[in-house]
Amino acid sequence: LLETEKHLDKPAVAVYYYCYRSLTQSDEESFFRKFKSLLLANAHLFPVREKRDLYLLATNYCIKKMNAGERQYAREGLDIYKDALQKEVLFVNGSLSRFTFFNIITKGLVCEEFDWIEDFISTHQHSLEAKHRAASASYSMARLEYHRGDHVAALQLLQKADYEDLLQNLQAKAIMAKIFFESEDIEVLLSHLDAMEQFIRRRKVIGYHQELFRNFILLLKKRIEIPDFEKEKLRLLKKEIEEVKAVAERRWLLEQV
Repeated sequence: LLETEKHLDKPAVAVYYYCYRSLTQSDEESFFRKFKSLLLANAHLFPVREKRDLYLLATNYCIKKMNAGERQYAREGLDIYKDALQKEVLFVNGSLSRFTFFNIITKGLVCEEFDWIEDFISTHQHSLEAKHRAASASYSMARLEYHRGDHVAALQLLQKADYEDLLQNLQAKAIMAKIFFESEDIEVLLSHLDAMEQFIRRRKVIGYHQELFRNFILLLKKRIEIPDFEKEKLRLLKKEIEEVKAVAERRWLLEQV
């Protein structure tokens, strides 16, 4: 009806139409491009809550694309988040969700906008819920320092923090494992991976996250056991990493083989 009777000249209608098309035909990128451009140009036409939902739908589209390996959508998502921050769309009663906070940082890291991320953490950590503020800020700064290549600063931040959130705790431990491997501190790494495995068992991490991090530990231990000159064994391990259904830090593991 919209297409045949030409209602798409109305921006509010067009935004929802192209949003719907983006979500139901995600492989057709032109729908998302239209949705994004219309939303950013016409956000002022919507009530605050509606506006926030539309921005989150747009960023979730980018997250799904990134999870499917299309890393160029980090830039698309970061552009949307920057616009939303400027228009103060993402805040609820002055607070910013820590999950949105982490998603913004993830996209910024992929885009290597390190100075912008540091400024974002400094400016917006005070908008996080008080009980999560310190841990979220230190974890985010640790991720930033790791990507900058400052392993010492990253480790200091990770080792000082006490993460009550189970998933955040595991993600922090995975970063520490990556640092130990890249620093060729293999004895410390093996001890760390054993402790990480015990942590998963003791805390009764269940379901998908248990599988993600157990596979990370298993595959990293396999990589440690293979000398760099054993090209055929590395090729087989690469194939295993690619084919395993769920594993944390898949991209990084592939880089190590």
